[in-house]
Amino acid sequence: MKNYILLNLFSLLAILLVGCDDKEPAFSGVNKIYLTSEGALTLNETEDTKLTIDIDLTLASEKDLILNFEILDNNENVIKLEGNPVTIKAGVKKGSFQVTSSQLALLNEQKYFKIGIPILPEVNMALEKAIEILVKPDVRIPELTEAQKILIEGYKSKYNFDLNEWLGAVSYEVTIKSPATEYLDEDFTKPFTKNYKGRTIIVLDEKSTAIQPILKMTDNPMGMTEYLYWLLRKESVENPNLIGEYASPNFQAMVNKIGLSATSVESFSMSLDNIRLDMNTTPINVEFMGDVYGDVIGIPYLFKYSAWERLQKLDPNSTLPVMGYDGNMSEITVNEVIAGGGTCNPEAYLIYSTIEYDDWGNDPSDWIQPKASIDTKTGKMEFIFSFDHYSASGYTQVKVTYTK
Repeated sequence: MKNYILLNLFSLLAILLVGCDDKEPAFSGVNKIYLTSEGALTLNETEDTKLTIDIDLTLASEKDLILNFEILDNNENVIKLEGNPVTIKAGVKKGSFQVTSSQLALLNEQKYFKIGIPILPEVNMALEKAIEILVKPDVRIPELTEAQKILIEGYKSKYNFDLNEWLGAVSYEVTIKSPATEYLDEDFTKPFTKNYKGRTIIVLDEKSTAIQPILKMTDNPMGMTEYLYWLLRKESVENPNLIGEYASPNFQAMVNKIGLSATSVESFSMSLDNIRLDMNTTPINVEFMGDVYGDVIGIPYLFKYSAWERLQKLDPNSTLPVMGYDGNMSEITVNEVIAGGGTCNPEAYLIYSTIEYDDWGNDPSDWIQPKASIDTKTGKMEFIFSFDHYSASGYTQVKVTYTK
C-alpha cells in the first residue's frame, strides 16, 4: 500500500516537473504600437519647444524594428519630427521621438495634426491610434488703450493692486479629476486625473469700471481647452452610443453632411469673459460663473468649433436623408436633425447639470462649491469648481492655479 502511494506521488511530481519545463504558448495576438506623452500635446508655433512621444509595444520583437512615423496632414510643413525613423532593438518594447514646430509662423488659428505610421514593419502589427498634436499660432496680446491704462492706474492708487501682473500670457497649472462612468469607452471606466501646464491670455474687459476690474480669458481659459476638446470627441465622434453598429440616425446624418469624423481635422478654441474682481475683499474674490438669472449650468465658456460652424451654415429648413433604425430612409429638416440629437454643438456635450449645487447626490459627493480668489501675498489666482458632461456619472473636479 505504501509503495502504491509512493508510486502515485512520484508520478504526480513527474507530471508537475514536466509541466514546469513546458514553454509558455507564443503570443498570437496583434503587436500593437501605443503612442503617449507625459505632457500636454500642445506646441506654440513660434517657440522652440520639443514634445517627446513615447512608444510602447505589446510585445518585444526578436529582431530590430524600424518604425517610420509620418505627419498625416502636414501639408503646410507646420511641424516636424526629430529622431525619426525610430529603431527599437530586438527584445526591447520602448522607444521615443520628438515633435517640434518648424517656427515658420504659418498658422492664423490653432490646428490639430495627426502623427501615425502608414507602413508597418511586420504583418502582425497595428498602430493603436494616431496621436494628435495641437499647434497654436503666436497669440498677439492686444495693446492697452489709454482708457484702460487710466483704469489700471486707478486700481493701483485706490486698492494698491497692480492689475498689470495678471494681464497678458499668465502661467497656470490645472488638475482635473474625473469620476468613472459606464457610458463611454475604456478611458472612463475608472476614475482618473489629468494635469496640464501652460499659459492663458488674459486681457482687461471693456466692461471694466473705475471700481471693478473685469477680466477676459481670450485663449485657453482655465487651461481647459485641450481637455475639453478631448472630452468633446469622446462624447461625439468617438462615442460608441452615437457611432458604429447602433449609430444614432440623426447623428449619422449630421456627420455625413458636414464631413465630421473621428479622423477629420478640426479647429477648437474657447474664451471666457465677465470675470469680475471684488476689490473690497481680502483675498480678492473672483466671480467667474457669469451674470445670469436662475441656475448656472456650467462655466459660460464661448466655444469656437469648426464642425459646429459648418453645421450652423446649413439652411435650417433644408432636408437631410436619415436612415432609421428600421433601415428605411426619410428626409427631415436640419433643425429636426439637430433637435433629435444630430448636433456637434460643444455646449450639448460639455455643459449639462448645474454647478451651483449638487445635482447628482452621489455618496460620497463629488460636487465642490465653485470659488475663486486672488491672493496678493502669495501671488496666486486660484479657481476651484466642478462640472459634468453629457455621459457623466458625476462631477469632474477642477483646480486651476495661476501665478504672476
